[in-house]
Amino acid sequence: MKTANFENGTNGAGITTGGTGDRSPFSTRDGVPVYSNTHAAHGSLSAKFDADGQALRWDDVAGVGARHYSRVYVWTPSNPSTDSRLWEITSPVDDQTCVLIGFTSTGKLRAYDSTFGNTMDTTASVALGQWVRIEVQIIHSATVGQVVIRLYNDPESTTVTEELSSPASWNTRSVTDTFVFGWYGGATWQAPIYFDAIAAFADHWPGPWKRDLATDFEGGTNTMVLTPATSEYSGDAFDGVIGSNTYSSEQAAHGSLSAKSVTNMQLQWTAPASGIAEHYGRVYMYVPSPFADNSTVMITDNVGIVFWGVGIQIAADGSLDFTTAAPLNSWFRLEWHIIHSLTVGQVSVKLFLDPDSTTPDETKTTTANKNLGTSVTALEMRAGSNVYYLDDLVAFATDWVGPAAQSSPTAPQRLQPRHGGTGRW
Repeated sequence: MKTANFENGTNGAGITTGGTGDRSPFSTRDGVPVYSNTHAAHGSLSAKFDADGQALRWDDVAGVGARHYSRVYVWTPSNPSTDSRLWEITSPVDDQTCVLIGFTSTGKLRAYDSTFGNTMDTTASVALGQWVRIEVQIIHSATVGQVVIRLYNDPESTTVTEELSSPASWNTRSVTDTFVFGWYGGATWQAPIYFDAIAAFADHWPGPWKRDLATDFEGGTNTMVLTPATSEYSGDAFDGVIGSNTYSSEQAAHGSLSAKSVTNMQLQWTAPASGIAEHYGRVYMYVPSPFADNSTVMITDNVGIVFWGVGIQIAADGSLDFTTAAPLNSWFRLEWHIIHSLTVGQVSVKLFLDPDSTTPDETKTTTANKNLGTSVTALEMRAGSNVYYLDDLVAFATDWVGPAAQSSPTAPQRLQPRHGGTGRW
C-alpha cells in the first residue's frame, strides 16, 4: 500500500520525489505542488495544487492485485468550471488510463473506465469548503471490470454519504502499476485544491485515516533483505533501515514470517504527525539467547526499553527494572504507553509471557514526574549485536493495542515483487 500524509514537509516548500515528507515517497512530480498549512485533514500539513499541470505519481508499483482500493481526502472551495480530474489509475503496458475519478462542474463525482465511454455520476454533491473522504474499489478486467465509489461528506464517518457501483462489464484493463493525483489534464479548479491522507493500492477498504503504523512482515519472502522499499510489502514502510535484517521463516509469532536481526538492526518510523504527546505501541519478540550487552530494543524520544541479558528495563529520565525475565526461545509480547512532558512525563510497559494473552505477567509504570520531551518524533527498533526476531509491530496508536491474534490496527497490503526481485519504487 502506498500512503502519504505530508506531515514531514515544510509549509510552502515544493513536494519532491523521493522526499521524506510522505510515508511513501513519490516517484514522479509534474509542476510544483507544495506542502500547505492552510488546510489539513489531519496534523498540520496537506498537499496544495494551485495550477493545471501539477500532479504527483507513484509509478511502477509492483504486485498490485486485480482488486484494489484507494482513499483520498479532498478540500476544494468550489466546483470546477468544467468537468475535471481528481486522480486516475494507469496501465504499465502503455501508461494509458484504466480508471479515472473526476469532479463535474455540478459538484458530482464521476468515474470513467478506460474507454471513457462508460461513466457514472454520484447523486450526492461533494461538500465544498471542507474536507471530504473518497474511497474507490477497482476490479481490473477488459470485459468484467467494475468500479465502486464511496463518498463521505463527513470525512471521519463510517457511514457513507453515497455508494455507487458500476456494472460489472466495464473495461478497466487487466493490470495497473501507477496512481496519479492533483490538478492536471486540463482541470479547471477556481482556487487551490488540497489533498491529504492518501492511500493507494490497498487490499481492503481503507476507512478513515488512522494514526498508528503497523507491520506484520507477512508480505516478504524468507531471507529477503529488509529495506524501506521491501518493508512496504508488509504494511507501513519503515523510513529508515540500518544493519543486516531479513524477513525470516525460522520463527513467526503469527503467519509464516517475522523480521530477523542478524546484526545491528535499526528499523525506524518517523511519527505520522507532529505534536503527538501520548502514544501506545506493541511488539512481539523471540530471543534465542541472552543479550550479550545492554541493548536498547525500542527507543523513542527520551524513552527506551533496554535488555540486560534477559533482564528488562525502562529507561526514561531514570530507570525501572522488571522482576520477570524475558523468556528464551519462545515468543513474548511487550506493549508500552508513553506520555511526553517536560515535567509530568510517564511510561508504562506491559510484559506478556503468553504472547496472545490479555493479562500481563508484569506491568511497570514510572512515576509521573519525568522529563520526556514534549512530543514524539520517531520510534526505532534496535538489536545491537544480538540475533533476535520481532513480529506484529505497532507504533503511535491511541490506546493499548492488545494481541495481534484478536485485533489488528491495520490490515496491510501485500505488495509482492515482480519476478522475485524487489521491484522498482
